[in-house]
Amino acid sequence: MTEPSSKTTLLVIEDDPVITFIVRRMIERERGSAVQVLNSPNGKDGIETARRERPDVILLDWMMADYDGEYFLKQQSQNPEIAQVPVLIYTALPQERLEKITKNYPAVKLSIHKPVLPSKLFQKMEPYLKPAATPRA
Repeated sequence: MTEPSSKTTLLVIEDDPVITFIVRRMIERERGSAVQVLNSPNGKDGIETARRERPDVILLDWMMADYDGEYFLKQQSQNPEIAQVPVLIYTALPQERLEKITKNYPAVKLSIHKPVLPSKLFQKMEPYLKPAATPRA
């Protein structure tokens, strides 16, 4: 029998490599190797990666040039194996507009509005990450 992993797998679906780099560095600084960070550059690739890797949580950029956040959510909701994976949306879209769009997608747990400091972003994401392992004495 396989033991559940204590490592969190985070899938970052983001088309801006600079933001992806910042998120990866922030996670490494805060959690070290306790979080595996995967990246997909758009919603279509994100669906494929989510189905293959089964992440614990997804950080989703809403506005991407190809296969945006809404595309991802529609596809996710139609895939039972990943439909329940929590999604945290990272966007500059106004809150009211985003709420109207995402209200039919139960996987969406919260939205984080750009711009945001990396420390604040981590603070909002942290409840969705598995607890960090405590060092042995």
